[in-house]
Amino acid sequence: QNISTDATETVIKGLTAYTTYTVIIRAFTIGFGNFSLPADGSTDEGFPSAPQQLRVQSADATTVTLEWDPPVYRRGVIVNYVIHYRSMKTYVDTGGVQRQETIDEEIFTNMTTTNFTVSNLPADFTF
Repeated sequence: QNISTDATETVIKGLTAYTTYTVIIRAFTIGFGNFSLPADGSTDEGFPSAPQQLRVQSADATTVTLEWDPPVYRRGVIVNYVIHYRSMKTYVDTGGVQRQETIDEEIFTNMTTTNFTVSNLPADFTF
Protein backbone atom coordinates (compact mmCIF):
# COMPACT_ATOMS: atom_id res chain seq x y z
CA GLN A 1 0.00 0.00 0.00
CA ASN A 2 1.49 3.35 -1.00
CA ILE A 3 0.78 6.37 1.22
CA SER A 4 1.46 9.85 -0.11
CA THR A 5 1.41 12.01 3.00
CA ASP A 6 3.50 13.47 5.78
CA ALA A 7 1.67 11.24 8.28
CA THR A 8 3.74 8.84 10.34
CA GLU A 9 0.97 6.28 10.80
CA THR A 10 -1.73 4.67 8.69
CA VAL A 11 -4.44 2.04 8.90
CA ILE A 12 -4.22 -0.97 6.63
CA LYS A 13 -7.68 -2.34 5.85
CA GLY A 14 -8.93 -5.60 4.38
CA LEU A 15 -6.79 -7.90 6.50
CA THR A 16 -7.73 -11.45 7.45
CA ALA A 17 -8.62 -12.32 11.05
CA TYR A 18 -6.09 -14.25 13.18
CA THR A 19 -3.26 -13.69 10.74
CA THR A 20 0.27 -12.43 11.35
CA TYR A 21 1.55 -9.80 8.94
CA THR A 22 5.05 -8.44 8.42
CA VAL A 23 5.27 -4.77 7.46
CA ILE A 24 8.19 -2.74 6.12
CA ILE A 25 8.25 0.89 5.06
CA ARG A 26 10.51 3.24 3.15
CA ALA A 27 10.49 6.93 2.43
CA PHE A 28 10.46 8.64 -0.97
CA THR A 29 11.91 12.04 -1.89
CA ILE A 30 13.52 12.16 -5.31
CA GLY A 31 13.82 8.39 -5.08
CA PHE A 32 13.19 5.56 -2.69
CA GLY A 33 15.21 5.20 0.50
CA ASN A 34 16.04 1.93 2.17
CA PHE A 35 13.39 -0.26 3.78
CA SER A 36 12.91 -0.21 7.54
CA LEU A 37 13.46 -3.26 9.64
CA PRO A 38 10.37 -5.50 9.51
CA ALA A 39 7.66 -5.26 12.19
CA ASP A 40 5.25 -8.12 12.82
CA GLY A 41 1.68 -7.66 13.92
CA SER A 42 -1.30 -9.98 14.27
CA THR A 43 -4.99 -9.37 13.76
CA ASP A 44 -7.56 -10.42 16.38
CA GLU A 45 -9.55 -13.63 16.22
CA GLY A 46 -12.70 -13.63 14.11
CA PHE A 47 -15.70 -15.87 13.52
CA PRO A 48 -14.92 -19.30 12.04
CA SER A 49 -16.56 -20.63 8.91
CA ALA A 50 -19.04 -23.49 9.31
CA PRO A 51 -17.86 -26.97 10.27
CA GLN A 52 -17.78 -29.26 7.23
CA GLN A 53 -19.15 -32.70 6.30
CA LEU A 54 -21.52 -33.32 9.23
CA ARG A 55 -22.37 -37.02 9.30
CA VAL A 56 -24.02 -39.60 11.55
CA GLN A 57 -21.42 -42.11 12.67
CA SER A 58 -23.87 -44.35 14.52
CA ALA A 59 -27.37 -44.23 15.96
CA ASP A 60 -29.75 -46.32 18.02
CA ALA A 61 -33.15 -45.70 19.65
CA THR A 62 -31.97 -42.94 22.04
CA THR A 63 -28.40 -42.06 21.01
CA VAL A 64 -26.75 -40.56 17.96
CA THR A 65 -23.01 -40.08 17.42
CA LEU A 66 -22.11 -37.21 15.12
CA GLU A 67 -18.84 -36.56 13.36
CA TRP A 68 -17.70 -33.53 11.35
CA ASP A 69 -14.66 -31.86 9.87
CA PRO A 70 -13.39 -28.59 11.35
CA PRO A 71 -14.08 -25.25 9.67
CA VAL A 72 -11.95 -24.48 6.64
CA TYR A 73 -11.32 -20.98 8.00
CA ARG A 74 -10.81 -21.25 11.75
CA ARG A 75 -9.89 -17.57 12.21
CA GLY A 76 -8.79 -18.31 15.76
CA VAL A 77 -8.58 -21.10 18.29
CA ILE A 78 -11.66 -23.35 18.33
CA VAL A 79 -12.63 -23.70 22.01
CA ASN A 80 -15.80 -25.76 21.58
CA TYR A 81 -18.58 -26.73 19.21
CA VAL A 82 -22.28 -26.13 19.76
CA ILE A 83 -24.74 -28.76 18.53
CA HIS A 84 -28.25 -27.58 17.77
CA TYR A 85 -31.00 -30.10 17.19
CA ARG A 86 -34.77 -30.12 16.93
CA SER A 87 -37.06 -32.91 18.00
CA MET A 88 -40.63 -33.20 16.80
CA LYS A 89 -43.29 -35.18 18.54
CA THR A 90 -46.68 -35.86 17.02
CA TYR A 91 -49.59 -36.50 19.37
CA VAL A 92 -53.39 -36.32 19.53
CA ASP A 93 -54.76 -33.76 21.97
CA THR A 94 -57.78 -34.25 24.22
CA GLY A 95 -60.08 -32.92 21.46
CA GLY A 96 -58.88 -35.60 19.04
CA VAL A 97 -56.81 -33.16 16.95
CA GLN A 98 -53.38 -34.28 15.80
CA ARG A 99 -50.69 -31.84 16.92
CA GLN A 100 -46.97 -31.57 16.50
CA GLU A 101 -44.66 -30.34 19.23
CA THR A 102 -41.23 -28.99 18.32
CA ILE A 103 -38.42 -28.72 20.85
CA ASP A 104 -35.15 -26.98 20.01
CA GLU A 105 -32.10 -28.09 21.98
CA GLU A 106 -28.55 -26.81 22.17
CA ILE A 107 -25.50 -28.61 23.54
CA PHE A 108 -22.16 -26.91 24.23
CA THR A 109 -19.59 -29.65 23.80
CA ASN A 110 -16.83 -27.88 25.79
CA MET A 111 -14.36 -29.76 23.64
CA THR A 112 -12.47 -29.32 20.43
CA THR A 113 -12.80 -32.86 19.09
CA THR A 114 -14.88 -33.30 15.97
CA ASN A 115 -17.27 -35.97 17.17
CA PHE A 116 -19.91 -36.06 19.87
CA THR A 117 -22.55 -38.46 21.13
CA VAL A 118 -25.98 -37.05 21.95
CA SER A 119 -27.74 -39.38 24.34
CA ASN A 120 -31.05 -39.59 26.20
CA LEU A 121 -32.98 -38.65 23.09
CA PRO A 122 -36.71 -39.43 23.00
CA ALA A 123 -37.28 -42.90 21.54
CA ASP A 124 -39.36 -41.39 18.72
CA PHE A 125 -36.71 -38.79 17.84
CA THR A 126 -36.28 -38.12 14.11
CA PHE A 127 -33.09 -36.60 12.75
